[in-house]
Amino acid sequence: MHIKSVTIQGFKSFSDKTVIGPFHSGHNVVVGRNGSGKSNFFSAIEFVLSNEFSSLRVEQRCSLIHEGTGPRPVNASVEILFDNTDRRFPLDCDEVSIKRSIGAKKDQFYLNSKMASNKSEVVGMLEAAGFSYSNPYYIVKQGQINTIACCSEKDRLRVVREVAGTEVYTEKKKGAEEELAATDTIVAQVGDSLRMVADRLEQLDDEKETLEKYKIVDKRRRAVEFAIVEGDMKEAKSKMVDAERDLNEYEEETSEARGRFEKENLDVEGGKKTLAKLKVQCKVLVWNLTEMEGEIEKLTMSKEALELRVGDWRNETAGQDDMKVQLDESRIELAGLDDKMGTIGHRMMEVMGQAEARKEELALLEQDRNQMFARKGRREQFDTREDRDDWINEEMRIIEEQLESKQIQILELATTLQECQDRLRDGKTAMEATKLERMEVEEQMEITSTSLKTDLLSKADISRRLSEKVQATNMLRQTREELAEEERNLEHKLKTIPGMRPVLAGHESIMKVLGRSSKRLQDGYYGMVVDNFGCPDKMTTAVDETAGMKLFNHVVETDQIATELLAELNKQKLPGVFNFMPLNRIRARQYDYSMVDSKEAFPIKEKLEYDEDLGGIMSFVFGKTLVCRTMDIVVRLARTSNLDCITLDGEKGSSKGVLSGGYISRERSKMANYTRYQTAVGKHGEVVQEIEQGEEETGRLEEELGLVSGEVERNQNLLARYESILGKLVANIKVMLDDDKDLERKCLEEDLRRGKMTTDQKLMEATLSGFRQELEVDINSQLTLEEKHKCDILVKKIENVRSDYKKQCNVTDELESEKTGIEGKMVGVRRDVEELVGEIRKVSKMDNEMEVARLELDAASLLLKKELKRLDVAADKELKYNEEMKTVQGEVEMKETNLAELREVLGEESRRKEKLFERKLHLQNSIKKLSTKLNSLGGVQPEVLEEYQDASRNMLGKELQKIQKIQKKLKKFDNVNKKALDQFQTFSEENVRLVERQNLLMEDKTRILNMINVLDTKKNEQILYTYKQLYKNFKQVFSLLVLGGQGQLILTGGTEGETDA
Repeated sequence: MHIKSVTIQGFKSFSDKTVIGPFHSGHNVVVGRNGSGKSNFFSAIEFVLSNEFSSLRVEQRCSLIHEGTGPRPVNASVEILFDNTDRRFPLDCDEVSIKRSIGAKKDQFYLNSKMASNKSEVVGMLEAAGFSYSNPYYIVKQGQINTIACCSEKDRLRVVREVAGTEVYTEKKKGAEEELAATDTIVAQVGDSLRMVADRLEQLDDEKETLEKYKIVDKRRRAVEFAIVEGDMKEAKSKMVDAERDLNEYEEETSEARGRFEKENLDVEGGKKTLAKLKVQCKVLVWNLTEMEGEIEKLTMSKEALELRVGDWRNETAGQDDMKVQLDESRIELAGLDDKMGTIGHRMMEVMGQAEARKEELALLEQDRNQMFARKGRREQFDTREDRDDWINEEMRIIEEQLESKQIQILELATTLQECQDRLRDGKTAMEATKLERMEVEEQMEITSTSLKTDLLSKADISRRLSEKVQATNMLRQTREELAEEERNLEHKLKTIPGMRPVLAGHESIMKVLGRSSKRLQDGYYGMVVDNFGCPDKMTTAVDETAGMKLFNHVVETDQIATELLAELNKQKLPGVFNFMPLNRIRARQYDYSMVDSKEAFPIKEKLEYDEDLGGIMSFVFGKTLVCRTMDIVVRLARTSNLDCITLDGEKGSSKGVLSGGYISRERSKMANYTRYQTAVGKHGEVVQEIEQGEEETGRLEEELGLVSGEVERNQNLLARYESILGKLVANIKVMLDDDKDLERKCLEEDLRRGKMTTDQKLMEATLSGFRQELEVDINSQLTLEEKHKCDILVKKIENVRSDYKKQCNVTDELESEKTGIEGKMVGVRRDVEELVGEIRKVSKMDNEMEVARLELDAASLLLKKELKRLDVAADKELKYNEEMKTVQGEVEMKETNLAELREVLGEESRRKEKLFERKLHLQNSIKKLSTKLNSLGGVQPEVLEEYQDASRNMLGKELQKIQKIQKKLKKFDNVNKKALDQFQTFSEENVRLVERQNLLMEDKTRILNMINVLDTKKNEQILYTYKQLYKNFKQVFSLLVLGGQGQLILTGGTEGETDA
């Protein structure tokens, strides 16, 4: 035997799992650097095999667990694998592993990877292989060899003893001596007990004779009492049989009444539930009616307000067409006045030009005339020609300067006039462009207004549809709540049926698994049996009783599908009961129905509707069952056809001869309740789907409404922007008109100034011309004939020109007056046009608002109509509910009356039953008391009891009198120890037992003494054997250890206590 390998994990410096080995069967050397773990490796071996680590406290165990970087392990373990080919370990295996694992709260040994029951099991196994805790030298530590070599002879002998393992024998001898001392103590106690028992047996032997006399009298008394009690018990049992028979007859009589009472009670409960449901529905309906009336009142007020608004707007917009006609007329009139104004302007320009020409001609003529008269007066003014010429030259110089200045002014005035005319022309061009822009803006406003009306119509239509959809969805939500409540009630009712709660939990778990499974699993699952067929309503009870819980088995395509589903269910730890029916495993038996008369019975399977693929399942569940018309047919066919039979009411007859029946309530039917529950679930699912579709449609309509509302808002903003632009354009046109008028007036004034300056220039030039002519002639005091003639002609011309000038001025004044009148009229007409345009624009805006209000009015009217229709429907529904409540209330009251009558009947029957039960209980108590009394009398000798077996009650009465006399005689035995015989027997048995035990203890004492002698002998033999083994190699080993030294081991001495070495 030797160590093959050592596995260390989490121990001291060994953090990870480390396997050291394999080791040689001879010598092995462990080498390594300092800190590599050599010492910890040997500590690990001692940790398993040595007694040094046997008892460790918590802090000591924790100190052995590896501490270093990274997460600290919570456990430390060392496993040593031994070679056991020589069978040193008493185990039939070639390898033996011993493992020790410690933690903060555990210290456990493992033997061949199995947890040891306790530490002693491992210690015993090690001692059997030679590893004794009393011999610490199978692990030789560093320095121990030097200690042995240098120790005293006494210590060396102690070492030899320890190596020999004599401590084992010493401990066993010590234990044997302790056991011997305990045995001696027990022997002494047993001797005392034997002496006490002997004294008591002597005392009881004296009481024995007195007790024998008492027993003879007591046997007679007990026999008489036994006969009387036995007779009373027989009578009570007979009455008990009668009472049970009466109770059975009562049960048969009241079973039908209880069935009717249960049915009536269920009907009453159902009626009350229906009535409560109707009351709740009626209450909700009344609340809805109140809410609808309030809504209708609001809608009515809103409709009336909208009608008033629409009416007011219609009145305000009624004259829109007249205003448009008036606007057209005013614009035509304004255009005519504008044309007329242009004609008058041109006419005025012509007349004013002619007037100016006449004025200029008049000024020139008067200038010529005045110059003639001035030349005539030169003689009087000047003395000489030279003086005159000097003065004329001076005047000419002055006039020439003035003429030059006038010409400059005329040029500047012409430039200013040209600029003013250019500005006027540019202003007219800009005004025409502005007018064109205004027309474009008005056209865009018309287009935008039309688009706005279209969008408003679309918005109103979408709002109406959205309101209808929201209302319909809200009604569906209310229906969903009602259906959900009904579904919860049906689910709760279904779960109250025994066995259905885990079935429903299992079905829910499978649905959860299938929801996250592959399509193959989903296609391979067909649902429960009850989901895969249909049957007439009247056959529900028969189908339910026939199939039982098989209705809720899960149908799958293959057993592989079932296995995968079960594996996934177990993996997810889902609750429930799961019974699978794989189609590839179900092999239904074929039954012969040819002997069945169709008038009496029919196979239940024929009335079921199912897919052909599921025929095997249906045959497996229903194939062996016939539906019979009466119970007599059930009994007969069950006996003759070897088939199970059942009636439509659920009374069954098995082919094995078992009959069962009774009242079966449909309210407790699994299939009926499951069908109602599934129907409610289906309706609820349909309503939920409709709500989801409605919410989706509502979202789509809201999205469309948002888009249309955005388009309406965009058009409204665009229309407002166009109105703002149009207002600015109108204001700009007005400003431009005023600027054009100012420019026209300025141009006219500048033109008049230029004409006046031109006239002044011509007058100056004429003056200069006259002065030059005058310089050429002498000074005369009189006019020449030619000059006189010319003067006369000038005078006439002046008169004619002045007359023409006055006429032209009169015409100009008339045209000016007419122009002023036309301008005033144009101002009025233009103001009327602006007012009409503003009114038409305002009316157009109001028209849009009126269109919105009209749409709102139409929507409100339609909604009001629908609400009124809903109100009428709700009112009719309320009336229907009230009538139905009255009907149900009447039915409930009638059924409660019947129920009260049945309750009274059942009450009387119950009181009768109670009396029968009381009688039965009284008889049971009497029988129990009599039985107790019989048991208290104890055993009665048959020969004594036979004397009273056929005795009558009178004879027994006489015997009672005798018993009274006997009881008087028994009074003198009151002080007798009635347990003396029993005690004598008990103490006799105890005496025998104590003697036997004393003998056994003496045998044990002898055995222990022998064992002590054997242990002493073995101890001496072991010491000698060890000495011989040490003596063989001591000299050679000593010379190797102590170079140049010689040593010899000698055993001397006598007894163990005096041995010296």
